[in-house]
Amino acid sequence: MKILTLDPQGFMVNNEFIVKELAISNGTQIYHSIFKPKTDFSMLSMKDKRTVEYLENNHHGIKYNDGFVDYKELDDIIEKISIDIDIVYVSGHQKYDFLSRLLEGKHTKVVNVENQGLSQLKLNRDYPQCMAHKDNFQMCSLVNCKRIWKWNVDVNDVDYFAKEDSIDLKAKSYLENYGYLKKSNNSDQEITEYSVYSDGITKFQEFFNLKPTGHLNNETLNLMKQRRCGVTDFAQNFVIMDKWLKKKLVWKFVRGNMDDELMTTSEFNVWQKNSDLSFHKNETHNDILIKYSSINHTFHKSCGGPGKCTFNFDGPGIVLAHAYFPQDDTCREIHLDSSEK
Repeated sequence: MKILTLDPQGFMVNNEFIVKELAISNGTQIYHSIFKPKTDFSMLSMKDKRTVEYLENNHHGIKYNDGFVDYKELDDIIEKISIDIDIVYVSGHQKYDFLSRLLEGKHTKVVNVENQGLSQLKLNRDYPQCMAHKDNFQMCSLVNCKRIWKWNVDVNDVDYFAKEDSIDLKAKSYLENYGYLKKSNNSDQEITEYSVYSDGITKFQEFFNLKPTGHLNNETLNLMKQRRCGVTDFAQNFVIMDKWLKKKLVWKFVRGNMDDELMTTSEFNVWQKNSDLSFHKNETHNDILIKYSSINHTFHKSCGGPGKCTFNFDGPGIVLAHAYFPQDDTCREIHLDSSEK
């Protein structure tokens, strides 16, 4: 059973709950957004203006005009998070009514935890606030999501889900490493805007001709698990990189065994048969140096070293190797992930 916790903070405007802050948690990762206002403050009635000002000053502390996500994206975000989700936990009848209307007709069940034994959420200093609340200690969606999830784990004994949650974290890292998501500069790696993460999945699916759902389904996940080159799928100027200026190239496999060298010879023979290049092994001088490397590794002293390679490996699985393009006929290296041996 797949479970999410969700907490919106917002305003009651013309008897409608308007979301200002939204956090969605699966126990390990939290998607967090602050929405731009749905309507301009000047268009509100005097009664609604007073309500907004009260909530700004005494409840969640987020200003009505704050926000970085267009309000029109809200329905799409809720639609995407509900795919393959069995239960969404919220706290409070207004939030329950709000989410139930959005998910009407879906298979996802909305549960108000206040009817399940969790008392009404109040301010709690045991959890770190989000960036929007760093200067005002008031009700925070990020904190509430973590507290609801803790209740969920304690009551329903769903510790097994933490293993499943790590899949999302690995997928986010994969999308960042290969150009589908911009790497976050935020020190809190849990916090990611949901729509951005979903867009990254969609971009990956389109690149590999999968159905662009924006959801991390099994087909998408299985493709991410396949072994691959460590270079981003969106390398700039890929087709105009330098080429070898000579036709006869020599290579060396540093501390390779007999199987390594036989495999390398066989692979170079394939290139030799299908190009005008020739490849020969040489232990002293080399154009191409091949070596096994750890996750964080350096260049070999005889070929561009010392110096740190800018591409780290990821341990067992996924990335097998990476190589450097020819440049001025100087020695270039091929690095193989040593954890794949």
